[in-house]
Order: sequence, then structure tokens, then C-alpha cells
Amino acid sequence: MKTTKKRIARISIGITFVIAGTGKLLLPLAGGAVPTFPTVLETMGIPLPELLAPFICGIEITGGLALIRNRYLKPASLLLASILLGALATFSIPSTFGSPLIVQGLELGTEFFRIPLELGLLAALVWINRRDNPRPNPTLAP
Repeated sequence: MKTTKKRIARISIGITFVIAGTGKLLLPLAGGAVPTFPTVLETMGIPLPELLAPFICGIEITGGLALIRNRYLKPASLLLASILLGALATFSIPSTFGSPLIVQGLELGTEFFRIPLELGLLAALVWINRRDNPRPNPTLAP
């Protein structure tokens, strides 16, 4: 039963990251109606946004695909968790509890669900990597 729950969680998280990464890559095709991911990173003061944006998108897409395919779970989860922690620290928490990020006249980061979603994804990444039946520690055995 736990295996089925973890499989569903793993695939759902993977799909979430693939969609998020692909969406960020495809934003330039919107024709300037919405700010692109490098523009958002630049507004936040992140160095080398043109280099970092495709790198982040690539990690989200490949990490999501790794989760979907059940391959390289620990490294993929670690990379995706680091992206989530970075997003929380640099964007979500400051925008939610401080002032929102304004890029090209749009207010970003004021979504009420952003922090609970990111924390939930982070917790789920930890959970899917936990062992269902941990090996007993021989030094603690009676």
C-alpha cells in the first residue's frame, strides 16, 4: 500500500516539475505578454540570469522525468529540493511576507498557495526517499 502511495506521489511530483520547467522555458513564446524567467531572475538580483534560467529549467525537467521513470531518485530529489529551498528563500517567502516582486508591471509571488505548495513538495520529496522498512541498527539490538 505504501509503495502505491509513494508511486502516485513520485509521479505527481515529477509531472509538476516537468510542467513547471517546461512552462518557464516556453515563456518567451508568449510574445512579451508575461515576463520571461531570466527577466524575473534579473529583477530579483540573481547573477547571470540568462545562464541560470535554462539550467534551473533543465534540472526541473530532467529531475521530474527521473522521478516519473523511478530512476536516480536520490540525486534528482536532492537537486529538486535545492531548487525548492532556493525559491523559498529568494522569492516565495520575501514576496509573501514582504513586498511582491513587480516585473513588467505584474505583481509576482502573492499567491496564497505558493509557500504551502513548495513546502508540501519538499516534504513529499523527503517522504518518497524514505525506506518503508528501515534496517534495524545492530548496535541498538538487545
